[in-house]
Amino acid sequence: MEWISYSRITNLEKLAEGGFGIIYKANFLGKNNTIAVKRLKSSQKISKEFLSEVIYLNHNITN
Repeated sequence: MEWISYSRITNLEKLAEGGFGIIYKANFLGKNNTIAVKRLKSSQKISKEFLSEVIYLNHNITN
């Protein structure tokens, strides 16, 4: 999992909205990959639940 500059993301398509924010499908310029982008509703409220979700998703993507 990595941070990607917004300028390298194109064709955002909203997929879902959850408790932490909105999930989009997008293209990553220069990599020719489709990626998932999650926009947080509030970065002030990052909780253990959210961090657990990120760890879970990262584990499932990389394995």
